[in-house]
Amino acid sequence: MITIKREMDYDSFEDLIVTALEGGSNYWYMIDLDNSTGFIKKYADDPRPKSIRIADALYNNKDSAVIVLDTEDEEEVLGILTYDSVRKALGNFPSDHQWALDNVLNGDYDANDADVVFQVLVMDDVVYG
Repeated sequence: MITIKREMDYDSFEDLIVTALEGGSNYWYMIDLDNSTGFIKKYADDPRPKSIRIADALYNNKDSAVIVLDTEDEEEVLGILTYDSVRKALGNFPSDHQWALDNVLNGDYDANDADVVFQVLVMDDVVYG
């Protein structure tokens, strides 16, 4: 086996998160702003869209935790995204969904690919769709 490590710069990460949050994944998730930490206070007066603030927080701030809930059951926590959890998930991406991450890394992806990657980031697997 040959292992190849690739880097994801901030712009690519932001594009991925924005595409997932605003298009690909919005049918299954909700962000729990009341209980998320770090970015809520740091970016409280930031005029940028919420999806960009979330991407910035997860990429640049180790103290941020973004709580992701099930849209059909607002009490069910599907996952908590952090600076570390995002890096761990991307570094250990499941081989059966590697195609989606490859598309993202190559810059040739759509909302479905972003959804698959976001589901893995949140739940370590693809559960919806």
